[in-house]
Amino acid sequence: MTNSGALSRAYADLLDDQVERLLSEQKEDGAFQADGAAYNIYDQNVMYPLALSCLREGGRYEGDTRILEAVCRSGDRHVREMNEEGKWEVITPGGRWGWYYDEWRLYFWLETLILLSSRIGAGRQARWEEAILRSAEGIASNLRENDLQGVIDFVGGTGFSSPNHMAWHFLVCRRAGVHFGRPDWVEIADKLFDQMRAGQTEDGFWLESDAPAVGHNYISLLAAGIYLEHLPAVSAEWLDRIERGMDAQLRWTYPGGGPVAEIDGRQRYHGPVGHLLPAACARWPQGAEALRESLQKLPHRIGNHSLAFISETARYLGRYPEPVAVVEEPVSAHRALGSEAGWLRSGPWQVTFCGIASRQYESRWRLDIADLIGVYHREAGLLAGGGHSKNDPGWATFTVYPESGGPPLWMPTWAGLTLDSLSGNLVLSYKDIPAESSVHLNGDMVSVLFFLPAAPEGRSAAARLLRPLAPGSEIAGPEGHRFLDPDYPVRWRLEAGEEVRVGPVRYKLPSGGSFVWPRLPFNPYDQGGASSFRESFAAFEVDLSRRNPTGEIFISV
Repeated sequence: MTNSGALSRAYADLLDDQVERLLSEQKEDGAFQADGAAYNIYDQNVMYPLALSCLREGGRYEGDTRILEAVCRSGDRHVREMNEEGKWEVITPGGRWGWYYDEWRLYFWLETLILLSSRIGAGRQARWEEAILRSAEGIASNLRENDLQGVIDFVGGTGFSSPNHMAWHFLVCRRAGVHFGRPDWVEIADKLFDQMRAGQTEDGFWLESDAPAVGHNYISLLAAGIYLEHLPAVSAEWLDRIERGMDAQLRWTYPGGGPVAEIDGRQRYHGPVGHLLPAACARWPQGAEALRESLQKLPHRIGNHSLAFISETARYLGRYPEPVAVVEEPVSAHRALGSEAGWLRSGPWQVTFCGIASRQYESRWRLDIADLIGVYHREAGLLAGGGHSKNDPGWATFTVYPESGGPPLWMPTWAGLTLDSLSGNLVLSYKDIPAESSVHLNGDMVSVLFFLPAAPEGRSAAARLLRPLAPGSEIAGPEGHRFLDPDYPVRWRLEAGEEVRVGPVRYKLPSGGSFVWPRLPFNPYDQGGASSFRESFAAFEVDLSRRNPTGEIFISV
């Protein structure tokens, strides 16, 4: 039975719900840009969901001439903004990043052309096809060159771009090759997709510079899912990879919909997201059910960057079965196959452990994996963890100070993880200095114990838990109640028995423990690396030394 019923219609209705807003945000020159918002090149991809709404049989906007006019203005602007090489300038709210082959913009424009070619007029169609052909030729040539040089590496997660972008270069090359009758483009794209398939890890990830990245893995998986939709026959090998990628997305996403950031070398925790799977995952009961749950989490107003990707799920979902209920185990655990990482779930709690030991990277797009413990509660959200910063010892689970007085160490060089049903122990090494963290689930409480084994006098460490905490949040502690304000930083030193409360959540620290706010992470998407205060984190810290080798933090709701 195909999904021609409620779920498929609901995703299509979701696209229709965005139409009036998108039409109102389009400028006279064809750019999509909301009043008061910074220009973003990725907003221009919404021409594609508009086209789908215009073509939806029986839909609210079938044949709407306003949509057709808006799409034409957008495509004409694409032509004007493209340079002779087939590139666009990448402009985002974080800065101007130079001229590139923008594979996402080209892909969604190409799909829009394929869908609407008979409705936009012969002259416009010729102009669009000339520009798309020019850019696609550049992408195909770039792929051939990088393939010959052996640059493309999905095993290590490196290449001429990151894997999630490279996959879309392959996709646009193949789709353009079919449309323009270029079998050589189809051939190189198929070859590179084979490399992509072979480079997937046992855990279902396409790595990004040796690290998983849940949000970016979705983009890679989506490209693979769309590739599958257009193959002349179903590929059993690709179905296996799609299922494995789906499992990675579902295992490393919190029940509330937020990707687990502790294992992620690219992104911090940004709260729940509404979409983590392509339509092809509806082949399996857990994938179909996850797509149904995703729909419930999606806001009424979807960000334009996400909307184009979600449109591909809406476009193809009708090919797959309706979802069936999947029962979640009340107590469960998962241990990664390729790294010392895993999680425990019990009742409303999830505790995540990350023992990924990696080197520091110069690239701004690669964060330091040093925040190694996550604590999540189904009703209260993320209570500890949240991902990584860059070159920042104040962001690490352990910051170790050698007795020699040398620079601090905050990225583990080795890790080992043991799990049982209600606890886990992460043993770490910072060069030759050992450290441990044990987490126990105990009913309505989680305890996190930090341990610095016996060491020479002078060796010490700071151990900490981090959590996102935005301005305006109400907290209570040794100095009373207050609302967090960036103009008034907080640094509380706690005595025995004192605690910090954030809403219904209580954090009990040992005597001498500290609560510090705000702590701002590095933002790779801003050219200055700066984060806004709405991305603030708080730190709950304890000091460890030979005389005081343990410190325990209790979290309760």
